[in-house]
Amino acid sequence: PAAPPPAPPPPARRAAPPRAARTMCVPPTSKSMKQPSKAEARAPEEYPVPDPKDATTPDKWVKRHPALVRLTGKHPFNVEPPLPLLMAHGHSTPASIHYVRNHGKVPVAYAGESDILKIEREWRVALPAGHGVASTAALSLADFRKLPFVERPVLLVCAGNRRKEQNMVKRTIGFNWGAAGLGMSTWGGCHLADVLAAHGVSTDPATWDDGRHVCFRGPVKELPAGADGSYGTSVPLRYAMDKSNDVMVCWEQNGQRLQADHGFPVRIIIPGFIGGRMIKWLSEISVSDACSDNHYHFKDNRVLPVNVTPEQAEAEGWWFKPDYIINELGINSAISRPGHGEVLDLARCGETYDVKGYAYSGGGRKIIRVEVTLDGGQSWHLVEDGNVTHPPNTPTAAGKYWGWCMWTITVPTADLLKAENVACRAWDAAMNTQPKELTWNVMGMLNNPWFTVVKHFECAEGGARLTFEHPTLAGQATGGWMTPEARRRSGAVRTAETQYKEAMRDMHAARAAAIAEEADGGLALSKIKTLGLAASTTDLKSLALAATPQEPSYTLAEVAKHDRPDDCWIVVKGAVYDATKYLESHPGGAQSITMVAGTDATEDFEAIHSKKAWAELEAWRIGVVSAAGATARAEEEAAPTDAQGRRVALGKSKVKLKLVLRDALSDDSFRLRFALPAPDMVLGLPVGKHVLIYGKDGDGKMVARAYTPATADEVRGHVDFVIKAYRPLPPRFPTGGALSQYLCDRIPLYTDVEFRGPLGEIEYLRKGRFDVAHGGGTRRITCKRAGLIAGGTGLTPMLQLITAAVAEGKRAPRYSLLLGNRTEGDILCREQLEDAAAAGAVDLHYTLDQPPADWPHFTGFVDAPMLEKTMPPPGPETYVFCCGPPPMVKSAIAKLEARGHAADQIFCF
Repeated sequence: PAAPPPAPPPPARRAAPPRAARTMCVPPTSKSMKQPSKAEARAPEEYPVPDPKDATTPDKWVKRHPALVRLTGKHPFNVEPPLPLLMAHGHSTPASIHYVRNHGKVPVAYAGESDILKIEREWRVALPAGHGVASTAALSLADFRKLPFVERPVLLVCAGNRRKEQNMVKRTIGFNWGAAGLGMSTWGGCHLADVLAAHGVSTDPATWDDGRHVCFRGPVKELPAGADGSYGTSVPLRYAMDKSNDVMVCWEQNGQRLQADHGFPVRIIIPGFIGGRMIKWLSEISVSDACSDNHYHFKDNRVLPVNVTPEQAEAEGWWFKPDYIINELGINSAISRPGHGEVLDLARCGETYDVKGYAYSGGGRKIIRVEVTLDGGQSWHLVEDGNVTHPPNTPTAAGKYWGWCMWTITVPTADLLKAENVACRAWDAAMNTQPKELTWNVMGMLNNPWFTVVKHFECAEGGARLTFEHPTLAGQATGGWMTPEARRRSGAVRTAETQYKEAMRDMHAARAAAIAEEADGGLALSKIKTLGLAASTTDLKSLALAATPQEPSYTLAEVAKHDRPDDCWIVVKGAVYDATKYLESHPGGAQSITMVAGTDATEDFEAIHSKKAWAELEAWRIGVVSAAGATARAEEEAAPTDAQGRRVALGKSKVKLKLVLRDALSDDSFRLRFALPAPDMVLGLPVGKHVLIYGKDGDGKMVARAYTPATADEVRGHVDFVIKAYRPLPPRFPTGGALSQYLCDRIPLYTDVEFRGPLGEIEYLRKGRFDVAHGGGTRRITCKRAGLIAGGTGLTPMLQLITAAVAEGKRAPRYSLLLGNRTEGDILCREQLEDAAAAGAVDLHYTLDQPPADWPHFTGFVDAPMLEKTMPPPGPETYVFCCGPPPMVKSAIAKLEARGHAADQIFCF
């Protein structure tokens, strides 16, 4: 990475009250740690300015280092530093480049020094009475500072460190941490044991083993999940009261106040534990007779058995089984040199090469040895004790090792040249070591196989050289020998059997082999296997396809003639399918197939269809696209026109529209404006219909989702969408919304985005008339009164109807809208809705899950009394339309039917 800017002079440390019995670590010396060179320049504790990437997020005020690698898009802020930058700072990671794990926005905001001092004066940590606490207290920072001050060098590690390696084997429910999800800083504060003892908890160890726990939590309403929206956890009372464990309430990092992302003004530090147990923005400490019941204590930081899926974990109660909780860190190590992409010029290099890295373990256990192998584990080179460094003042007086170690081993360059790869493993004082292979688990936690760097030998123009490749790169960065697209050498020489298995994993080769076996009793398949096992250079996929009986071939022009619902052909991955009968059983309805009838539908099918849909499609295969026809192009279709003679953008083919405006409506909702191909065009979307928008998920895979625009065809030249960015929310929604993050966070303005439509089962024809899907056709209904029930961005199709009603006046149905949201700030297009209500187009009703104190509307989930007050009564020309989260819609429909609304008069967008 580019060298970070020079650090500003450290701010003067503010005077603090006298501290009793201060036990402070000696500052690191040049002998005990590697300091950044002048060229590298030590990063500051607080970066001087906010990162422009946060400009549209609720954290736009937070000062953040731009070199940090973002793992979950722009927001929430989950980052790690580039591994070389982390290692350059040795045993003292500055706060500005320390990894960050945030589940939401930073909940404690400030603009300047006066705000900071005010927060420090006014912040209170609740300590309820009971279970040994004598009386309820509200502890200030000044109260904590009265207690003996301690500082400890502590390594913080996210339990997901190195998770991306697991995601390359099989997707977990967690995002892509690389090998730098850790940081080594000195933390200052007081022992939690002293806090509890000062408020009545006994210091007699004989009283600590009665099952009590110490619970911690952050601010309430900080996060969407859980009873109170807080992040909380707990530790056994004995562990907290034993000062040798150094459980601390901290307000300093590296001798300065905590930074916003690291828990200002006060947080918990539990050395030797995973980072997920160290609560930031500490708001409550309590002693309980049981462990924490916080949502995140159970639904995060677990290592479940390898066969347990997310669905099983939820249905079978795996989250609540205490055996699978993670507290202490496991053993781990990684190589930082050679770095990913490093080039070693054999003509200019020395006779030896220094391999470097880090290692750590949990529970205060010492790393007793680190080993490196150059031959896949057949032999190991031991790192000498003098080349392993621990942080200053390690171990503690109690013999605990709370930090990592950094290590170096010198190997002959000739041995490196002969090596297939370079791998490391560590051992701790309990003789724990790392396995050769990873063991997958659904959360991707505690991943710790040997860290393997693959070596490539290349003959370049300037001579022979070695290049090195790490397993993965953090976040969405491409590269790494574990990635599917990587050109790699996997360590051991790939055998013919391995090549055969890899070829057979390709769906086309597998299908061709199956057909061959069926056609000739297995002779062709046997031939493929024999040839494949006999020669490692054999292209088995080509052999498999060659063994397949020849199928009929069609040109794209021939396929294009079959573009009607009663004669529907499509092309997917070079194969031609007669999908006419497939329409009847298609899980997503006929329209998503008929809209691509007569075309190459590969992208559409890959973007929105499940494995089951792929399997069902195979029954309707009729041939392949001919070689000559594969490159043919249908004639460009002229822009169609609507009934009023206006040119419309939507047609048979996809259309590319340019993103020209992204306006933040709330923390996570945006108005996106796309320019139409010509300023006089309208989109061409009937009221009630929607479009498919195409994009790419975090792994670069094509995805498509249905959206309804917020503008109607009265608007020329552009179309607006209101879209909520569903950011990652582990464990329930670990990667977030694929397309919403693509549109709201990842792509820059003026990017071309593909659209296709119209599609949908409801169309408003004006004057109260609708066409709705019914059986294999449509049904015309006339509506005089309509109830509209929407949740979140499910508002957009309702907004279409309401906008049309404003234009129609008294000829439109009489609408009543019940709109549900989590908070008042989440209400989209509120001004537009209230203008429509003032114009008499709609009766408007709101309900919030988390209302403000003076909220005058409904509160809580949609229930029967709420529907009784807001929805029109059942009647022959009364209909109800729903759009929103499936649980809300399902519940509302059941309550409507119980009230007397007929099932065939309730529709869902």
